[in-house]
Amino acid sequence: MSEHVITFHKEYDCAIFPQRGTEASAGFDFFVPKPTSVNSNAFDQLKAKINNFSEDIFGPNDTPELMFLRLLFIWNKQEGRVNRSYLYVHPDKPAIWLYPGENLLIPSGISTDIPKGYVLDARNKSGVASKKSLIAGAELVDEDYTGIMHIDMHNIGTKEQEITCGMKIVQFMLEESHIYEVEQVNSEEPINKVTER
Repeated sequence: MSEHVITFHKEYDCAIFPQRGTEASAGFDFFVPKPTSVNSNAFDQLKAKINNFSEDIFGPNDTPELMFLRLLFIWNKQEGRVNRSYLYVHPDKPAIWLYPGENLLIPSGISTDIPKGYVLDARNKSGVASKKSLIAGAELVDEDYTGIMHIDMHNIGTKEQEITCGMKIVQFMLEESHIYEVEQVNSEEPINKVTER
């Protein structure tokens, strides 16, 4: 058994716990939350991020998944992350279609207790990156961060790509970190060392 233990907490009732693909997988897979109830606490969290929020944004036939994606899309548009991207309103499979050059910040609904001396490092899922050209932007979670982990997905390809509830999007690896003392040296003399290669 490993001497290191990492604890994940569900802050959203609709969050999906991080999972290893196999027992030997180094990383934990993270997912887009997948609400099944209109009373999910994830909605309150996202509503609070939106300026001048109104319940009028919801349609009469919106499913919980579509409600979540509506809120997620409006918040990201408000923050200037998406422009041409759009919300695909479909009762069976709603999705956000992310355009090339744009990014979507997705709250995972998961928080974590990281062991002292370690960080979580985001790594791209091979299938998501190679087939969809979706890669993670911000990558490090420090040991003292206790909030909900957000996943910053960027479309670096040439075609729009869909992001859906329950989708596996990124993996995090627990890695050792080193905190170094920083010494500041004030010098008016330039460094004239030559590095041989």
